[in-house]
Amino acid sequence: MRPIIKARLTAAQKSKVTFTLFSSVALFAVFTVATPAILPCPAFDETQRKALLEQRRKAKLIGRKEVVIEPRKHHQKYQKNIGDM
Repeated sequence: MRPIIKARLTAAQKSKVTFTLFSSVALFAVFTVATPAILPCPAFDETQRKALLEQRRKAKLIGRKEVVIEPRKHHQKYQKNIGDM
């Protein structure tokens, strides 16, 4: 089978091809990063979001513990040092 293209690229053509490839990849990268800001992710619709928030709220209520605060017991030695100041 004979090669389809026999001609070699000139330096100017190589430069143009390289620049075109680099530019297209750079623009695609910027587009990929900027797309979520323009088009929001439809991962959760309204009902799924509400169900998830309700589930989190219930988990917090179940996991909540009652906290008892007891006054600190000072040692007499510590209280004497405070009084000496």
